[in-house]
Amino acid sequence: MVALWAVAAAGFVAEASAPFTPQLLSPPPYYPRDEATLAQGRTLFAQLCAGCHVLDRDGLGSPLGGVTRVLTQVELLRHTHNPVAVIKSGNRRANALFRRYQVAMPSFDFLPEEQLVGILAPIESETENFKLTPFAVDLTPPIEKRSG
Repeated sequence: MVALWAVAAAGFVAEASAPFTPQLLSPPPYYPRDEATLAQGRTLFAQLCAGCHVLDRDGLGSPLGGVTRVLTQVELLRHTHNPVAVIKSGNRRANALFRRYQVAMPSFDFLPEEQLVGILAPIESETENFKLTPFAVDLTPPIEKRSG
């Protein structure tokens, strides 16, 4: 089990994985690895993210292990800065997550970009250290019900 942030979602179990395989970024993205950035990122994650997210299983939000391998830093920053705008833009992944969890993540637009990158840095580090696989998101749009 992943040690970092793992206790935040005790009692939650991921549903059976959907048969969708996320497309991995190649090469893997670069995130800072210095101890100061990782420590600050872990602290911010514990304060702001761990109430809903852990790395290796479902919680109130999606598991974040591997997310840095399927979304670019720009996409992740856009999503953490203003998740509702990303959903409203029609982003398939954001909309699929919204349908699954029935809630939009709060905006972190009050954080400077370097702190948001700092939160992503230990996620990427733990993804690599524990060989975490990205959460498979079913991007199939819902079937619209027809009346009549």
